[in-house]
This record gives sequence, structure tokens and C-alpha cells, in this order.
Amino acid sequence: MEFMLHFMCFRILAVRLFDGYWLYPILELLGLEHLAMFFPVLVIGYYFLIRLSTIIPLLLSGYSQASSKSQHKYKKFQ
Repeated sequence: MEFMLHFMCFRILAVRLFDGYWLYPILELLGLEHLAMFFPVLVIGYYFLIRLSTIIPLLLSGYSQASSKSQHKYKKFQ
């Protein structure tokens, strides 16, 4: 999934460099220093969204890794 994010960022930048326009008009409003901050923040934000998407189902199902490990060990000794 991270590959797809990098691929899409590359495509957005490539269209700007080769064709001379931004795919998203909001990017025209950003200066060079803002663009330099925008893409790393995008990658970091995407990473945290992926982490959140793995944590939410665990919280909703009531699953706890610590309790499952102890239950697994307990069942193993029975």
C-alpha cells in the first residue's frame, strides 16, 4: 500500500513537471517550501491511517494481544 502512495505522489509530481499543470488545483496555491512539507506529511499521515485501520478492528472486537497470548499458553498446558 505504501508503494501505491509513493506511485501516486510521483504521478502527481510527474504531471506537473512534464505537462506543466497540477492534477489538483489546490496545489497551485502552495509555494515551493509548502510543497516540500506537504508530501512528507502526506506519507506520515498515510502511515498513521494504516496503523489506525489495523487497531480499530482489534478494539471493536475486544481482542487483546496480551490476553490472547496468555490464553494460548494456558490452553497449551492443558
